[in-house]
Amino acid sequence: MQETLRVALEKGQDLTPEIIDRLGHPKAAPDKDLRLGVIWLAIAAGLALCGFAVPDDSGEALRGILAGAAFPFAIGVGYMILHFFAGRSD
Repeated sequence: MQETLRVALEKGQDLTPEIIDRLGHPKAAPDKDLRLGVIWLAIAAGLALCGFAVPDDSGEALRGILAGAAFPFAIGVGYMILHFFAGRSD
């Protein structure tokens, strides 16, 4: 960022506070939603696998853990939908 500002000043360009502020905030990666979706789905899968590891003959523990895994699963699916259907402005 310092080199960018130095080159702009050497060329005589006007640096407004808005431009300096914009340089300090990098753009989000275009695949950020995809990465977040994969992370949340992995958390849900991990919770579901933990449910199978609990020794319970009635199956109530598995259902309870699967219900808890549904929340990160839904968040992950939401991020995947955002990634695949959100318009990209390149």
